[in-house]
Amino acid sequence: MLLSAWLLYREVLGNVKFQKEFYAILHGETPFILAWLVPIFILLFFNWALETLKWKTLIREFAAPSFFVAYKAILTGVFVSFFTPNRMGEFAGRIIYLKDKKIEASILTIAGSLAQNICTYLFGATAALFFFAEEPLEWLLGAVFLGCLTLALLFLFFNVDRLVVLFRFFSLPRKWLKYFIPIRHLHARQLWLTLMYSAMRYGVFSLQFYCMFQILDLDLSFGISLQGVGLMFLIQSIIPTVAMLEITTRGIAAHYAFQVAPELNAPILFASYAIWLINLFLPGMIGAFMFLLNKNKDVDL
Repeated sequence: MLLSAWLLYREVLGNVKFQKEFYAILHGETPFILAWLVPIFILLFFNWALETLKWKTLIREFAAPSFFVAYKAILTGVFVSFFTPNRMGEFAGRIIYLKDKKIEASILTIAGSLAQNICTYLFGATAALFFFAEEPLEWLLGAVFLGCLTLALLFLFFNVDRLVVLFRFFSLPRKWLKYFIPIRHLHARQLWLTLMYSAMRYGVFSLQFYCMFQILDLDLSFGISLQGVGLMFLIQSIIPTVAMLEITTRGIAAHYAFQVAPELNAPILFASYAIWLINLFLPGMIGAFMFLLNKNKDVDL
């Protein structure tokens, strides 16, 4: 995180031209096309609705919260994740809305996170192929690598139940292993749905960024936008950080991902921070208020 902060300052924030452009955006000197905010906020609802459906799919065998209760649990999890590395604490905010089987539900969240990471890696690797490959041989080698990566990640995902065997290898106490039993009972249909919802969420993220670029009237084609967003998510997923401090990693990831348009550094960085506020900070605050103002006895502490 400290390295990304240093790189962000050296490569971006310390640049006088960037400072002037970013200042102009913040003070409204750059025209905004605000009508594009409407689809961004509509997509915001769908983003967390898809995550809600994904979670309900994974835990349906032993817990069946209503969609609204599950949605509140997801948003509360977003708030809790602000204070944990790579948002790993999401499960802690979710399980307080369940009456029992809390540990099992938190374990099953691993499958949901794994599915989302698989989408990030595969779409990011595809974007990297389009960004770096120029010669036919580079395209061929890149395509072979992408194919092998896809097969390996899908094999890992659809054999997630083997985690139990792995934990046995490390001689975990038997009383702990019982909490991993639900993972062994995940059906192929549940895993396919989980992967589908994750891919749809990735599509929502990408569309939100494209809409934000339209707000700033950036001269970026839809294809270049998807390529840059794919690389940016890939870089972010590799750098460990805490959600509240993602501002540094997001900045450096956006800078390197959009090298196809270095002259747009300031608006792209602004777009990245704006999407973070809309997609994570705002839902996290809503989740916190829902938790604090809860009067329906949904929370079980």
